[in-house]
Amino acid sequence: MNIADTRPQAVSARNLTVSRWWLICVVAGLLLAYSHRNDMDQDGLSYVEIAAQTAAGHPGALINRYWSPGYPALLSAAFFIVRPLPETEFPLVHAVNFLMLIAVLAGFRLFAGASLEGVENPQIRGALFGFAGFLFLWILVEYVGVGLCTPDLSLAGAFLFTAFFVARIASEPAQIWNYVALGTILAAAYYIKAAAFPLACALFILLLWAPPSRAVQRKWILFAAIVFGILCAPLIALVSRRTGHLTIGETARLNYAWYVAGTTPVWRAAWVHAAIDHTGGPHVLLENPAVIEFAKPLEVTYAIWFDPAYWSPKSTARFDFARQIAATQAALREDYGILLEMSPLVGGAVALWLARKLGARWPVPKPTPDLWWMLFWPVSTAAMYAGVHSERRFLVAALLIGWVAIYRFLIAGVSEALPVRVVLVTVCAALSIPLAAHLGGAAANGAISTVRPRPTTDQALADLLLKEGLRQGDFLAYAGEGFDVYFARLARMRVTAQLPSAAEFWSLNDEGMVELERRLASAGVKAIVSKHIPVDTKAAKWKTIVQPGPPGTGIFLIQDLERALGS
Repeated sequence: MNIADTRPQAVSARNLTVSRWWLICVVAGLLLAYSHRNDMDQDGLSYVEIAAQTAAGHPGALINRYWSPGYPALLSAAFFIVRPLPETEFPLVHAVNFLMLIAVLAGFRLFAGASLEGVENPQIRGALFGFAGFLFLWILVEYVGVGLCTPDLSLAGAFLFTAFFVARIASEPAQIWNYVALGTILAAAYYIKAAAFPLACALFILLLWAPPSRAVQRKWILFAAIVFGILCAPLIALVSRRTGHLTIGETARLNYAWYVAGTTPVWRAAWVHAAIDHTGGPHVLLENPAVIEFAKPLEVTYAIWFDPAYWSPKSTARFDFARQIAATQAALREDYGILLEMSPLVGGAVALWLARKLGARWPVPKPTPDLWWMLFWPVSTAAMYAGVHSERRFLVAALLIGWVAIYRFLIAGVSEALPVRVVLVTVCAALSIPLAAHLGGAAANGAISTVRPRPTTDQALADLLLKEGLRQGDFLAYAGEGFDVYFARLARMRVTAQLPSAAEFWSLNDEGMVELERRLASAGVKAIVSKHIPVDTKAAKWKTIVQPGPPGTGIFLIQDLERALGS
């Protein structure tokens, strides 16, 4: 049998490997989506609010100073079609996340296919495809999953499609539609998350400095950048009009102010106690205990986090060298933790490098033109976040692109498949330990919730509020920083007041409690909700839920409003 006869078999084997990993990733994603179907997070609550308003016929809600419109636009389409009940709204969000996972997987499959096609040995190429599929599954489960209701998964998909089109440009430099697609998908990434704008600019600079192939003309990279700019212009104009000055979004300014400049956010007690100008922020009901009120003008479940830029118009991103160093060190510690978690990948890369450096039969390959952007773009992504605040979910696409590039470079030109397979299998085996634990936990959680269905803590709180006579649209106060007020969304009520320091609240004497009730009642608040009621509290009026949830979760009804208002 000649070499030509074996190639169709090798291609068929590779396709089988890819299909298997496609199926495994889909099943794992479905398992995660089902296990976390009732979960919600603080960012997700704001996206859900924006999507609900959009689905109700208010598309202007998509233009937010802080949150980008891409992800809530997808959610709003699902809300408009399904019209979910309160108890099915969160599961619908996770169903949308699962569909996004399918699209992200398609983007990674296209990118991996375009990047690894040049590997000459069909057996090694098939092993690399399997390794890439495992890497996708591992990063998916460990760093983002479908349990988080944030745009990070969809942004990763946009960046993976971007990587695919850059690879297409390298192989088909004369096709103008590849450049149009590159500019379009990067513009879509900006609509998904504002952080994509500087990262897109960084990519264009890298491609102009080192085109992905020698046949690519820089004028066409500039053309793709122009397409990107034209498509981004409408959103920039709308956000700038809403903000009052030219901006791509207020996310970077506020995060720099909070994480680097040390600006105290309005939802913390220190903001109330500080000698600052309160204009532009929430209304201060009391200073001891600290109580803020924000019923107007944003009529949503939790207005403080629905549009943080509205409440923080004076938060400036002033540069402070010492604070900048401290913030960067914190971000680098996060990145160092990622490297430790990925130590099997680092060890595998070092083993391959030493084998090529010390072995006579495997000479160290020369870098190809496309290697530079595949390495430096992920590095620039990590560097951008390291300057402010870094989390694992921000780096999903960067990690996938970077590791595929590193292993492809180290294996290029290798003729013996067995040593390569040994290294790849060893790496995957080491990474499988935490992966199996997470998937096993998700499977167990999904099975238990199916066999013994129970309402979540937030659903139980929502049921308790309705049982005690409160109605949809009623105002609530929350004792704590208030980001986990998902019960209010389930009950269709609004958290319009907040006691940021729960310790101050629980230390109130009887006289202080009466004054607090009076102030809250005058603001229309019907109940105080807490998820952390001290065991030794003397507040007999608290009504707590029995199951589920930790002890000390309940509500305090503000009754006898005439007496409270007249006292």
